Amino acid sequence: MRLADKVDEPLELGVPSADEAREGWAQAASEDVVEPVRPSIVERVVDWLRIGYPEGVPSNDYVPVLALLRRRLTDDEVTRVAEKLVEIADADREVEMEDAQAIMGKVLDGIPDEADMDRVLEHLRANGVTIAE
Repeated sequence: MRLADKVDEPLELGVPSADEAREGWAQAASEDVVEPVRPSIVERVVDWLRIGYPEGVPSNDYVPVLALLRRRLTDDEVTRVAEKLVEIADADREVEMEDAQAIMGKVLDGIPDEADMDRVLEHLRANGVTIAE
């Protein structure tokens, strides 16, 4: 026995019949389409931690895990910080290290790390600004 012989009613394939097509078959409206909701960065980080630590983060791993989650300056932020430092540079085109750290701290809302400091200082040096040590 063929499968087609076992089916009592026609299968709904979502394709209009010839009659429906002639009458202007209604397509699905655009509001029927639901875009998937993308989880926030916090939700993704929490999911990542739950996968990596299904039993919970051991107390001796807190510091390394938090170090991975530390905020870094984006390339645009590095440029903006360097531009601000160029604005406040003295006549000798020299800026104080403390000024650089203070401006970066405001952008990061925390203490900048060495990698971010190096990126900003490299940007300044490329623009002819020196750092007073």
